[in-house]
Amino acid sequence: INTYVGFLEPASPGFSPWYNVHDQLSCVDDKSSSFIGGFYSSCKDKTIDETLCKSYNFVTGSSSSPEGFEDHTIYSDQARQLHVCTTFNSAKKRMAFGGTYTK
Repeated sequence: INTYVGFLEPASPGFSPWYNVHDQLSCVDDKSSSFIGGFYSSCKDKTIDETLCKSYNFVTGSSSSPEGFEDHTIYSDQARQLHVCTTFNSAKKRMAFGGTYTK
């Protein structure tokens, strides 16, 4: 079936004439509606140079989760941890995070 999910209100900046199935979540256009509040890494071993294991969250600009988001460790080794910031305050029928992996 040719299904194109989006916001069907013509006055909305998110409107497209190609959409044929209404999605209310497409109407909201701000960071507070996001399911993912970014990623960041932190150092577990304080003797290691932080430039090797510390990175900042693109949303907050620091090693933290935005307000209203929960921090979850998704990877950990002897030197560092990788964190994802998530929220499930919106429609729970949607998949909030599809996962991550490294090679």
